[in-house]
Amino acid sequence: MKKIFGIFLVSFFIYSPVFAGSKNAKEVPTSPNQSISASSNLKDILYKLIKQDEYMDETIEKIKISKKISDTDSIIQKVRLIKKSLNEVTALNKTQLSNIRPDAETAKYTRTIMVYSNRINRKINVMRFLLVKDSTSSLRNAPMSSGKVKGKKLQQIIKEKEISESIKKEFISLEKSSARLKASSKWLYIASK
Repeated sequence: MKKIFGIFLVSFFIYSPVFAGSKNAKEVPTSPNQSISASSNLKDILYKLIKQDEYMDETIEKIKISKKISDTDSIIQKVRLIKKSLNEVTALNKTQLSNIRPDAETAKYTRTIMVYSNRINRKINVMRFLLVKDSTSSLRNAPMSSGKVKGKKLQQIIKEKEISESIKKEFISLEKSSARLKASSKWLYIASK
């Protein structure tokens, strides 16, 4: 049964006029104006991703340097800003996906967009690792019976735990945005090949 179904699918894809590249299939002509606007839109997307990559480098450096609770509020704000920017680039990728045509020039841009999307995804993982590592080490030093351990009060440790929980929630939504960006960039690259 599986072999018959497999043979049917193969024969459908081979003999179908849409997939076989038949002359009867409609071909959409591309004008030079469409290719120029498509490449300029791809350049804009790439520019935004490069700027986002630089901004994430600065955020990672700030995370490495900061050890105060007050700095985590600014880090949460930066994470929200990064998430908003990634959602905007994902929306641009989706609009370009409907307009893109296979071309060698656009494939270069879309491949670079895909590379930067993967790089941003890796940097998000680095940021999360740095923040989670700091928050778990402070929770490990929690007092058992006394009010202080290494100069920290119980209230301060509880506040740090609440902040780490809010950071975790922000990073979960940031990782979802990054996954959507990565997927849309991959489909954009596939469509341009």
